[in-house]
Amino acid sequence: HRREIRFVKKSGLRIVTDRLYGAGNHEYTQLWNFPPPHPASIGSLQYETLGFTAGQVVTNDRAKTIHTRDANGPNIWLYHFSSVPIRYKSYYGHRGKLYRGWYAPSVGGRRLEAVDIDATWIGRNNQLLVTLIIPSNGLQSPVKRVKSLCSDTDDVTYSFDLTLNDGNRVVYIAAENTANLTAGSVSAVSEALLVTISPDEKSQGLALGCRKITLSG
Repeated sequence: HRREIRFVKKSGLRIVTDRLYGAGNHEYTQLWNFPPPHPASIGSLQYETLGFTAGQVVTNDRAKTIHTRDANGPNIWLYHFSSVPIRYKSYYGHRGKLYRGWYAPSVGGRRLEAVDIDATWIGRNNQLLVTLIIPSNGLQSPVKRVKSLCSDTDDVTYSFDLTLNDGNRVVYIAAENTANLTAGSVSAVSEALLVTISPDEKSQGLALGCRKITLSG
């Protein structure tokens, strides 16, 4: 397993690319932990740490999304990009063979009920999953529109093309192997290509594992 994380500073978003290597059919699960609100302290300073309750974390199998809904605090949106279905399962204070849905503010500290989300899919041989993470100040997603561009052709790619509410556009393509990738005015022979396009059509970005790059316009 190799995890790559890219941070697009201007838009405040993170792109997580999970590359999993193996042969045959397997069930894969990506885990997300959401801490609950809880009291904390630094010396004599007492304060309440922000977090999420059971009803404030929402999943959507069809849209392949996880997002939080806290009307009084910051929120986060996660978009998954995959060519196969993803199933989401939520745990909150679960006891059994495995303890799931618990949070400890410190080592050996009191355990608190918390939301854990499993994102599970079935795949064969090498797998690649792209996760887009975007924070928001309110309940609405900063994304105006997003399109999944995942493909299972000879050059297996997992990608998206999104436009944010501020007019900025982000295109990301990750390939299972080095491939010919194109995003906006940039083409590259690489493992991954990330391009941001401003409202006035100015582009910038990066290519990973790049062997050749071409710019047009």
